[in-house]
Amino acid sequence: MQVEKELSDICSSILQLLDDHLIPTASSGESKVFYLKMKGDYHRYLAEFKTGSDRKDAAEHTLLAYKAAQVSDRRCRRWPRDGFSKASLVPSNC
Repeated sequence: MQVEKELSDICSSILQLLDDHLIPTASSGESKVFYLKMKGDYHRYLAEFKTGSDRKDAAEHTLLAYKAAQVSDRRCRRWPRDGFSKASLVPSNC
């Protein structure tokens, strides 16, 4: 239980940093996509050990962040046109 609390606290502080500072001040589209993908990753980390509605919420936030990254980077045409596919994530430096 202690490890899960520590992981949750670390992920939450990183997510807050992303939401409050890094994403809003991203200087380029590539930076914003990178930070949005990172946000999705940290929500995914939470979903890996949470249970019940917390797990569902983390999974939903994961998908929302990845979709936001997809929308933010329209220059990379490798995104699928029919929706999000985890396998279709492109490098943030495209």
